[in-house]
Amino acid sequence: MTVIVTDVHYRMSLALIRDMGDIGASVVACEREKYAHAALGFVSCYTKYSVTLPDKGYADALYALCLEVHQKAGQKPVLFCVGAQTLALVAEQSDRFAEIAHFLIPSTQQLTLLNDKAAVAALAGRVGVKTPESFVRSLEETEEAFAARVRYPCVVKPVCGEKFGLAAAERYRIVRDAETLINSVRHFRNITGESPLVQEYLPGKSAGCSVVAQNGKILGSICHQRIREYPISGGPSSCCKVIAGEELMEAVSALVSEIALSGVAM
Repeated sequence: MTVIVTDVHYRMSLALIRDMGDIGASVVACEREKYAHAALGFVSCYTKYSVTLPDKGYADALYALCLEVHQKAGQKPVLFCVGAQTLALVAEQSDRFAEIAHFLIPSTQQLTLLNDKAAVAALAGRVGVKTPESFVRSLEETEEAFAARVRYPCVVKPVCGEKFGLAAAERYRIVRDAETLINSVRHFRNITGESPLVQEYLPGKSAGCSVVAQNGKILGSICHQRIREYPISGGPSSCCKVIAGEELMEAVSALVSEIALSGVAM
């Protein structure tokens, strides 16, 4: 089996490459030109060979790579789209890519929903999953009036920061006063062209649930408890431990089933 892993400048691609190599798969790591200098997957001992794809015509170049591997191996490769942009591209052309590669990814409609934090909050409410309280500014309300009624501390974050190339540490701000809130809202609006989410800040331990699903059925899952994160108070995990997570699984199962999700999600 040949596996193609995209966007290997992301650190999480290394775990995927390692795990595929451990089961005996032949791993092809690929990256766009603009990120090739930071492509960690290119130097993994589990990578059979590496390919740099052009930024212009990236989707066609990725298709050509899959087709080449298909023809050489005599069977379809398995395609893992690590980055959100690659995932969206393949989802948009899923019928085309399905002719020459195997993959399990959400539909364009599911990606649009899951990349919209406000839509996910509404989905959670629909299936009875608790969410932080959100604060929404009305059309006639001034920034000052809105900031005066928000409870602090709160979190300000764009609807989908990754879509705009923001690193994890740049996708949120924890705010403790009105002036900082107004500045933070303006900051994210200038970047994305839309109002960010403002939600209550929930202190305490963080946990997550990762799943592989197909048509709303969970095929595999793992829950984790965050031990360390960077940056502190909201950044991605730098150290985790596996937990049972029964309550998490109940919530995730409801969300996955409601939208008939296919693909990998956390």
